[in-house]
Amino acid sequence: MLPFYTRKVLIEEALTLRAIAQTSHVVQVIVRHGDKYYNTNGKHNLIPLLITIMTRLGTSSTAEHRQLAVKVASLLVDWQKQSFDDGNEILIEKRHGDSVIHFIIKQMILYFPNPAQTEMLNKCKTIFSNIYQYQLWTDVLIRVGVFERYLSDIGDGTEEKCSQAAATLMTLSELVKSVPDSLTEVLRLQGHVKNLLTKFNDKRIRPAMCDLIREVVSKYPEAFAIARPPSPQIIDNQTTQLRINKIETDNLVSLKEAIMTQINDGLTQSENNPDNLDIKKTLELIEASKLIPGLMDEISPNLVKVFGKLFKDHIGSNIRPDERAQNIQGIHSKSYLHGSCHMTHLTHII
Repeated sequence: MLPFYTRKVLIEEALTLRAIAQTSHVVQVIVRHGDKYYNTNGKHNLIPLLITIMTRLGTSSTAEHRQLAVKVASLLVDWQKQSFDDGNEILIEKRHGDSVIHFIIKQMILYFPNPAQTEMLNKCKTIFSNIYQYQLWTDVLIRVGVFERYLSDIGDGTEEKCSQAAATLMTLSELVKSVPDSLTEVLRLQGHVKNLLTKFNDKRIRPAMCDLIREVVSKYPEAFAIARPPSPQIIDNQTTQLRINKIETDNLVSLKEAIMTQINDGLTQSENNPDNLDIKKTLELIEASKLIPGLMDEISPNLVKVFGKLFKDHIGSNIRPDERAQNIQGIHSKSYLHGSCHMTHLTHII
């Protein structure tokens, strides 16, 4: 009878009166006594209402209501996991699982830019991770629309929009980390990620971009190493474009090229600019993407030039000419460029 009367109250307050304050009070009772509700036979009748209330509370302007919405999502995930552990049939169906997953994604985007909400952010990350760790809704496809909205709406690069874009990149990193096969989502969003590389100098976007690249390269290195499409001379223009579009959706080569362009441009600028802050930003990107197949070979010529200039400007003036020549020769050695030793030495010089 407990779920019956609880559902009756929720319908009257949440769906009829639309009274958020009263609704939140009832929901707090359910969250607090989630185990008791789980052990009743009528709990499945509460689930659609809880999904509706979770969504409504999540859009509230009151922080307490949004936090309660996350607790509702956590409760639903716990119920689904418990149902699996008990060997029962699926308690929460796919469409409701879809609502929980995308609610948590939106909440992570909301909480990432706010240092004061670290606890709620970590809770969202844990919920999201548990969904995929325990395979609670394996047939739910990630809708990338919310990512596209914030990644494409950078506009003139205002502080608010850059913060939203950075939060979206960090949420995408969590998706790559938690979802077993997330390459499809990355492929669909790589165009937006490429465009954001032009904003790499922004202090909010830069660390988020580096974290995302590091996660994607670590999980899908082979996606950066697909061959280029056939030469346009041997096929007609329409077929060429179709083939290029297919390549764009099958691999991350275009993202790799955008990363190399950003790195080479940064190295070229640093060669002519004594400001070490510029080279540090570029080194962050190199460090994040150094495991991309073939990238270090591509950027080595410019990297050697910058290293040589930094060596000359910061160290060369303090040693004898014969030692300087010997060290510069070592810098240009091919073997020196492999591995991460050049990054370590560059960082020490700077």
